[in-house]
Amino acid sequence: MARHRGSRSRGWVVLVAAAAALLMVAGCTGTGRFTAKGWSGLAAAGDSLYFASGNGRIAALDREDGKITWVFPPAQGSAIQLSAHYGTPAVSADKLYVGDYSGRVFALDRKNGTQLWQYTAGGPIVGGLTLAEDKLLVPSEDGRLAVLDAETGAQQWRFPAADSLGKVWSTPAVGDGVVVFGSLDHNVYGVDLATGREKWRLNTGGAVTGRPLIVGGRAFIGSFDRSLYAVNVQTGQVAWKATGGNWFWASPTTDGQSVFAATVDGVLYSLEPASGTVRWKTKTGAAVIAPLIPVGDRLAVVTDDGKFRTFLIANGQEQWVLDLEEKVRAQPVVISESGVVYVTDLKFRVRALNALRGTMGWLAQLPSS
Repeated sequence: MARHRGSRSRGWVVLVAAAAALLMVAGCTGTGRFTAKGWSGLAAAGDSLYFASGNGRIAALDREDGKITWVFPPAQGSAIQLSAHYGTPAVSADKLYVGDYSGRVFALDRKNGTQLWQYTAGGPIVGGLTLAEDKLLVPSEDGRLAVLDAETGAQQWRFPAADSLGKVWSTPAVGDGVVVFGSLDHNVYGVDLATGREKWRLNTGGAVTGRPLIVGGRAFIGSFDRSLYAVNVQTGQVAWKATGGNWFWASPTTDGQSVFAATVDGVLYSLEPASGTVRWKTKTGAAVIAPLIPVGDRLAVVTDDGKFRTFLIANGQEQWVLDLEEKVRAQPVVISESGVVYVTDLKFRVRALNALRGTMGWLAQLPSS
């Protein structure tokens, strides 16, 4: 982890230590029942939302009304018992892929939740799964990134992080045939997608937990060294580094014109992609851990005090604040130009919100295992 001694960082050392303890509790219970909560995000495809909950259930929901259409495992007393889920699922044309903290990956039929295959990684899965071409990328806490055949689940290659502390919580991103991901060993790695060969490695001086944003041949990724890096995807050369007031945990995003990033001290930044120049910055009111998401002319931000906030992309002016009454640490998803955003919380609920109007829609509760 990052080694900060200042008083401003001590609170966030406690936060990360608590998160690590939470994950260890989940891991100690193995594949059986557990007490730790996960904070998995949503995946969306067509008219459905797919939710892998912290309580060991996977569900498909109708995005119009939140009605649950199927649940996996299908019933209480099932021989399959899932562990906590933290990473966002991946979706293909006909399959849903989900990883849990016991280190298992499940491929399910999107239509009915039937299990198609299962893979076991070398350690717990905290980061999200990523689909690239016909490959499924699986990060794990054993310090490795595994690449599977998305159709069969057969392992094609595994890449090891350089350090024994190299737990991979970062969801991998792919651009120009290169897989980019971070590790708790402070490194960002660029790996050839086809072969698993390391192309480059960048030591940032702090843990890297967020998913890289790849745009225009560059990967933008934050670190616990309080810096956001813009890196050439092919070479790993740093184009620029922007320094914030605290750790960059949340994954950055873009609207095509600016790069947006936030720190755990609750400051939101808009940066010029070519140079890293800060166009504006504003305080959000609380720590930002969940990834940011553009919605029209707004930027939706879920802060760790359970508030859903929107800011004007042009100048950072706050527009709406909605109280969700529970923490949200997973990636929201927007699939409608009308401004509807879907979020999950630590009570295993899914909620529909309108980021442009500042209104709440339906609320769905995932059944317990």
